[in-house]
Amino acid sequence: SSCSPDFGPQGILDRFGQVLPKVLITVDEYYYNGKRLDVCHKIAAVAGRLGDQLSHIVVIAKSNSNPNLASIPKHILWDDFLDR
Repeated sequence: SSCSPDFGPQGILDRFGQVLPKVLITVDEYYYNGKRLDVCHKIAAVAGRLGDQLSHIVVIAKSNSNPNLASIPKHILWDDFLDR
């Protein structure tokens, strides 16, 4: 399943709660109307609610090579995930 990065945490949970994902693939940010919008806080909230069913949260870092992902449990960067 998929959803747009502009979904709020509850919208993401409504979508993914139905399919019980093992891996969540996300970006750390996106741009809308010329503004940079960070989604790490949303992903952290979603991860907290989906809990132990997630084995990895794969983050495609759009901002830079070392985004601040400390709030996202079980995260791994896309390139590191591919190297596994």
